[in-house]
Amino acid sequence: MTEEVPKVTEFCEKISNDYDIKHDLGGKLSSYEKILCLYTIPFQTSCNDEIKPLSYVDKQTSTIGKEFNDFYINSFQRYAVPIENKFSKFEPALKIYTLNGDKATPFTHLDPDIDIIVLELKKPNENQIRGMVCTVEDDNVEDHDFFDWFCYHLLEVSKLNAHDSVNKELDIIPNKYHLQIANFFNENLKNIHKDDMWDEEGSFHFANKLKYFTKRLLPVQAILPAFPCKSTNLQKVAGDKPDRGEVLALRTLIQFCKEIKAHVYPPGFKIWIVSDGHVFSDCIGADDNIIDEYGKQLRELYESIKEENQDEEDYIGFFGLKEVFYSENSGEIFDINWLQGMKLPHYTNSQIDLFSETCRKIMMAACDSDNGRLRQQVNIPDHPRLLLYRGFTRFMEEDICRLEVIKELSRKQQKKVAAKIAFEMIKRNDAYSNLVDLVFPHHMRFSIHAHINSGPKYGIKIVPSEICKSIKSMNELISPDFEDFLHIPTPWHNCVIRYADQKKLFFGRSSIVSEAVMSKAYIAKMVEDKYESILYEIRDRGIYEKCEYDDVCGVDEILSGLRAEYLKKKAIGDMKEYVYISDMDAESVENLLDVEDVTMTSRSSIEKSATVILEAEGNHSLKNMQSITPYTNDIIDDVDLKTQIHKMSLEEGENKLLE
Repeated sequence: MTEEVPKVTEFCEKISNDYDIKHDLGGKLSSYEKILCLYTIPFQTSCNDEIKPLSYVDKQTSTIGKEFNDFYINSFQRYAVPIENKFSKFEPALKIYTLNGDKATPFTHLDPDIDIIVLELKKPNENQIRGMVCTVEDDNVEDHDFFDWFCYHLLEVSKLNAHDSVNKELDIIPNKYHLQIANFFNENLKNIHKDDMWDEEGSFHFANKLKYFTKRLLPVQAILPAFPCKSTNLQKVAGDKPDRGEVLALRTLIQFCKEIKAHVYPPGFKIWIVSDGHVFSDCIGADDNIIDEYGKQLRELYESIKEENQDEEDYIGFFGLKEVFYSENSGEIFDINWLQGMKLPHYTNSQIDLFSETCRKIMMAACDSDNGRLRQQVNIPDHPRLLLYRGFTRFMEEDICRLEVIKELSRKQQKKVAAKIAFEMIKRNDAYSNLVDLVFPHHMRFSIHAHINSGPKYGIKIVPSEICKSIKSMNELISPDFEDFLHIPTPWHNCVIRYADQKKLFFGRSSIVSEAVMSKAYIAKMVEDKYESILYEIRDRGIYEKCEYDDVCGVDEILSGLRAEYLKKKAIGDMKEYVYISDMDAESVENLLDVEDVTMTSRSSIEKSATVILEAEGNHSLKNMQSITPYTNDIIDDVDLKTQIHKMSLEEGENKLLE
């Protein structure tokens, strides 16, 4: 690896959509589109001739951070005018200033008529000032209080923990740690794409961003948007709870961090799982309460693994939309009336709670930077976004066809719904990426999608094939090729299958199990590990061995039978033949057999068929939500939803796009 700047290639992968924001059209912009710079500076009571930022992130065309001292001393301090809004009155530590565009344009590189505002906040227990620079332009949200609140909230919640001194507790010298960590990542966690750009440019960007942490000798922080919930398609997964797949994934991430700390970089490495479950839950037909429960169970599973390993520190952290928007003092004063009249499209029968829906609305109102760009892109032949759109459509068509409100529709109508959902999911994914970019501006960006690794996002394999090999069928135990953006196999779209005769683990759809049983060559059962996380176990069938599923032809019927058999044995405590002991699990069978009577509920978002705004329970969030937003019980029943779907028509050209 070299530290020379490589030739940067043109590619559609960007960390955000801020590279094509128009400020001179007189249109209305989202909050995200108006943010030009985030920075931190030392807290000081006297004016200095030089102010050096502790950290900065320039966005769009801004060079404010790069030329910070010139901007701050010669422009901001000379010409900025202090102002107030309702939030600076609420929080005295929040200071707001305006600066005329002609004084700012040498640093913003925008039209001189576009003025800017500068917000600064001193948080308790921090010896620094957090700052943000935004343009003064019309908002896409009618109530301007929303923009003012979002800027204040972002300054509070963003991970702008800049550090002006080296960690002196460690007797080491910041050397080439950034290069060593980058090499270790490449060799142990990175997913390799057929068009991989790691050597050409990705490694440089990766190592360069690591310097933010390594030059301060601080633990490296990375984010991984992942672990939303289990798929609603039970021909893909074994159930709705974290299972053996999540165990393997968490162990992979933990082991990577532990190896970094032990052998590469003493300050360590931490990965934040930033759940995107509530971003897409209503699109995939998953109830919002299912997302909350899955997240809770995933945290508990991590704590069990941590306790078993006797780890003293947390290698994994957890974050989600509710932690973003319902935290800090500013989260307590959000007013849902600011987004009155804003509605998000819903095409499935998932149950929606008000707090999750409010989070989605805030995300789209503040961070949607599309402005019709996606519609244009999917009309360009062979455009990467068109290919992504088609891939999402096929992917969603396969899953939503099993939902009660969708499966009764014709194939053509299902395709229409899938296309609408795919389009909405891409828009939300862009907005979510923008939000993550603002909340975690200095963190490394990991992804479970198959990026080409040119940066700033890097694809990883959270379940390595060396541990659990991906397959499409028991007839051919060969890993399929996954070269498209959507497919690095994940636990929430697959299940773990143990082939007992070879003592190997495989990763694939649960339908593989039922198809193997129907071939009359295998016997299968559902088992659990010591964490009570389930997986399927398959073994070769004897020549004269009988199987109760010989007369059962349906995939669903076989999977339901295997699940029912497992639950029956678990209910009576007869689990001797239904407990899986891995070579990695140093625990006796006797300890595992002492299980409680547990009833596994089937996925409610499949069985129920009404889209409902629920009264959310307070334990689903960090704060008492009732003091923040009101409840509602509006119901859209099946008849109304089906009527909407029947009337639905694709935009002009969409039918052709999907061909």
